[in-house]
Amino acid sequence: MKTIDIGALCYRVRKRRDISQEKLIYGICKQSAYSKFEKNEIALSKDMTERLLKRLGLSSSNFLFLISQKDHELFILGYLTNDLNMIQQALLITLPKLNHIYLPEMALSADEMKMLLYYWKKEGRLLQNTNVIKNCMEYTDLYYADEEKAKLFSYELDIMKQIMMDEKDQLLYRYFSMKRDALFHQYHFHHDALSFEIANNSMPLHTYLYNKRIEKNMTQEEISENICSVVTYSRFESGKQEMNSNSIKQLFHKLNLEYGYVLCDDHWQIDDVL
Repeated sequence: MKTIDIGALCYRVRKRRDISQEKLIYGICKQSAYSKFEKNEIALSKDMTERLLKRLGLSSSNFLFLISQKDHELFILGYLTNDLNMIQQALLITLPKLNHIYLPEMALSADEMKMLLYYWKKEGRLLQNTNVIKNCMEYTDLYYADEEKAKLFSYELDIMKQIMMDEKDQLLYRYFSMKRDALFHQYHFHHDALSFEIANNSMPLHTYLYNKRIEKNMTQEEISENICSVVTYSRFESGKQEMNSNSIKQLFHKLNLEYGYVLCDDHWQIDDVL
């Protein structure tokens, strides 16, 4: 796989579709940070990048995101092991007001919504308050692409079945059931293929750089020279210590890699989505 300049991709798609920076980044990040992102001066988090891609009408499934070991453990291992405390920590990375979320003011990625639903269900909130699940379904209907919408509707409807519904709730349930079934029919989705799961489209950054170092037959001493101590690099490569973005950028340069935290298939081109 190859690294790509995801900031340049967002810039070209944004310009082609006549979307201002202000409109694109609302609720996601500061404009100063986004401007540097488009110029490939900084890398935004996996969550922010995915939300930007979705607002541009692009699917994040085309990409593999390079993230820190800590984030990888929280987002992926927390969900896979059903560790409620770890899932809560993962959500708090991007949703610091986890217990005071007002959905109309949020810009949630589909994975965040999936994990939030999972967390709220496990802690009992969704089964105690029908307004919470109704608000989630309305948000899903407004903001997600059809495949993600079908997945989330299926999960949300399964939760609604477990709630004592009044007549108005039952009407809402039937309404969203019809919308989900229409999506399944239109796109020939299969229920088995749309099971609720957190997309595992990420790889620890240190694992990727380790693999590239080995490919180029470089020692830890050689790659860390003039960047950091061998001990620091060794701890980073083993997932025990993080490194700042400037050092990461230098490591990419030393490995003759394009600086970026996103991978795609070798044949993928930006023009494919324009």
